[in-house]
This record gives sequence, C-alpha cells and structure tokens, in this order.
Amino acid sequence: LARQSDWRARANAAQANIFEWFPFFIGAFVIAHQLGAPQVRVDILAFLYIILRIMYILTYVAGVANVRSVVWTLAFLVNIALLFVGWR
Repeated sequence: LARQSDWRARANAAQANIFEWFPFFIGAFVIAHQLGAPQVRVDILAFLYIILRIMYILTYVAGVANVRSVVWTLAFLVNIALLFVGWR
C-alpha cells in the first residue's frame, strides 16, 4: 500500500483515518447509552455521523481537501454531541 499513488493512496489514508476515529465514536455511543440519553437522539446522531464519515471517504478519495475538512469538522462536532447528549 505504501507504493500506491493518486486516489488509491488517498483511499488508504481515508481508511486509516476511519480506524483512528472509530474508537472515539464507539466510546461516545456507549457513554450516551450509559447516561440514559434518549434513544431517538442517539440514533439520529449516530446515523448522521456515519453518513458524514461516508461523505468524508468520498471527498478524501476525490481529492477535494476543503470540502473534506468541512465534513471532518461536522463529523467531529456530531461525535461530541453524541458524547454529551446524555448529560443532564
């Protein structure tokens, strides 16, 4: 994989980024459940996060850096919201 170039190298980097962020998503999801967050809110935030991450992969592979950064930031904010949705 280290010898790949163009979109193949970007696809590998996007995959690595997903693996780096997956534990944070799972942690936020579990904490939201443990804090008794409303299930509908948890479901919506989790779904939105997954959609944003799919968009992130697509923009990363396409090489659209500015849009990719915006999508990454939105996914990050949704994950933070998921983390705190159960706090009262």
